[in-house]
Amino acid sequence: MNDLKSKQIQETQEAQKTICKFHNLEFIAVDLDTSEGSQIKFLCGKCLVDKLNNYKVSTIEQSKESIQQQSQRKLNKTQLLQKYS
Repeated sequence: MNDLKSKQIQETQEAQKTICKFHNLEFIAVDLDTSEGSQIKFLCGKCLVDKLNNYKVSTIEQSKESIQQQSQRKLNKTQLLQKYS
């Protein structure tokens, strides 16, 4: 059975591009769960995080963006408080 899956993965990978259509990132993982259909799905880093995400995992890029947004909100709040003080 593993040989069949391995062969399917190789054939599918050769037929498809190695770049995620949604995130424009290279595939780094394969979803072997075929319960949703018979196709094997390839995942980029962001797709993998989305699939596994229980809100305890994020990419470094997502974390940086979140930190910048929080910093900007804090700065805006501080400026608003100073304006009306």
